[in-house]
Amino acid sequence: MSPELCQKVRFKKSICRRCEEICPKKAISLDPGPQISDLCSGCGLCVRACPTEVFESELYPDGYFLDQVTSFLNSCAREGDGKKLSICCRRAERPSTGAASVPCLGAVGENVFFGAAQAGLEEITLIRGNCERCHLKPAENLLRGAVRRARTLAAGTGLGEVSLTTVEREKKRHTTVGRRDMLTGIANRVRSGARSIAPDEWTSLRERERTEPAPNRDDGAGGSPGRTLLRKLLRGERWESARPVAYDRESPWAKIRVAENRCTACGTCAEVCPRDAIRIDSKCESRVLSFRPSACTNCSLCRDACAEDAIDFEAEFRIADILQEEAEVVATIRSGWCSICGDVISAGMGKVCPTCERRQVSAAHLKG
Repeated sequence: MSPELCQKVRFKKSICRRCEEICPKKAISLDPGPQISDLCSGCGLCVRACPTEVFESELYPDGYFLDQVTSFLNSCAREGDGKKLSICCRRAERPSTGAASVPCLGAVGENVFFGAAQAGLEEITLIRGNCERCHLKPAENLLRGAVRRARTLAAGTGLGEVSLTTVEREKKRHTTVGRRDMLTGIANRVRSGARSIAPDEWTSLRERERTEPAPNRDDGAGGSPGRTLLRKLLRGERWESARPVAYDRESPWAKIRVAENRCTACGTCAEVCPRDAIRIDSKCESRVLSFRPSACTNCSLCRDACAEDAIDFEAEFRIADILQEEAEVVATIRSGWCSICGDVISAGMGKVCPTCERRQVSAAHLKG
């Protein structure tokens, strides 16, 4: 967990409480940053819900899922089977072959669905149980969002339609079982212990963590694990049929738009950004605001924290910009200095900064 990335830590007026609201065990509290109690079940829903990636899953990382997809595709190639995969939640009836299991489908992100389609899977079936009876029911919205974003990625890169089908198939829970079968089942469960979520032939996650080195840092991703993986996937695209995608508040990519006539170049947006996607530099008598779309996760802190309402997001976004290494200039603000405090301000603001102006108004009001 990286609490310094939390929106409420970086900007006290933030109203974000997604992790707290999604947690089925009420194990997360915000005071102001996230605290996790012993009630945590490790379901991973907070990982998917957090827009700034405060949490990182040790049990179900996307890279691990995609490695298993590759193993599955290799197995299909050897056996001549169709490239179809089912992913089941723990309440669902699991097919006998070609299936992986997770505690909840809401723990699977768009990178997995997009990467699986990119790797050559022809069809992905998401099999869920009866969500109305499950304590992880809030994850339904997470799953719908991940599917929508995977389709957006496919459309924005020219990959085409991703075949994702969701079906409900509740596991039978009241079948009569004989004494011998019951004891055999208990023995098998004890032997399996803490086995991986994936099928038996797949490698244990814990073994992989002990034997494999950590992935190379991707500075262009701003330290974001999810963005690092997505950039790795996108580097394999050809982009011939790529097209811009519409801005979506729930998608982890965006491009900011700055109104130069309102921006004061105060630097608040750069300070609150958890991924260093925004930078402000002084150049001669101006201040230059630069933006890296490769690092932006669309947390909207910059827009929320801007006192002048000078920041918004472009209506369209090019997925290819996620691979853009260099920052681009989005605003150039001519500099001046406040005649009272000496702070750097926009030349178009006059001679007094907003803070000193408010203080003058307050003082005049008190005297009156």
